[in-house]
Amino acid sequence: MRAVNRACMRVNSFTPMDGRESETLFDTPSLNEAWRNSPYLYDGRALTLKEVITTFNKSDQHGKTSNLSDKEVKDLEEYLESL
Repeated sequence: MRAVNRACMRVNSFTPMDGRESETLFDTPSLNEAWRNSPYLYDGRALTLKEVITTFNKSDQHGKTSNLSDKEVKDLEEYLESL
């Protein structure tokens, strides 16, 4: 399945130099079949969905996951893999 709206979106990212919001638009993929689209994040630094949820989301920038238990992280990972 493909996303209905494949428009580029602002993802409220900030430039490292001055902390201002970037005007860059990103092609944000659908979560459908996310398991087949690794690596993740714009630069491919997350090899697994679990890394997106935990290692690269400590500040809750990609959803509020920092307070999830290990079981909740596993459940979320399994849910994303089921789409």
